[in-house]
Amino acid sequence: MASVTIRELRVRGGAVVDRVAASERVTITRSGKPVAELRPLPGEALTAPLLLERWRRLPRLDPVARGATSSFSTLRCEPGGKRTERPHGPRRIIGRRRIPS
Repeated sequence: MASVTIRELRVRGGAVVDRVAASERVTITRSGKPVAELRPLPGEALTAPLLLERWRRLPRLDPVARGATSSFSTLRCEPGGKRTERPHGPRRIIGRRRIPS
């Protein structure tokens, strides 16, 4: 088990919490004496069999709904299959990110 001083906890609190989140216990000391312990909260380990069981309990997708999805590019086409132009012209570029019009 690792130990940190109160000062180190104050300065590097985020890093200490990251270590605890990674299942490590940390003892906090004041003047060289242990005063507290940080430990991860107990939780359910997600093992492969548990994930598979959860997946099996998901409701089945309706066969009619399965084919009811469309891609965005399909939705932008006219009924005859001709692709339409964007309603507001081309995308604007602000900085390095593209922003849709």
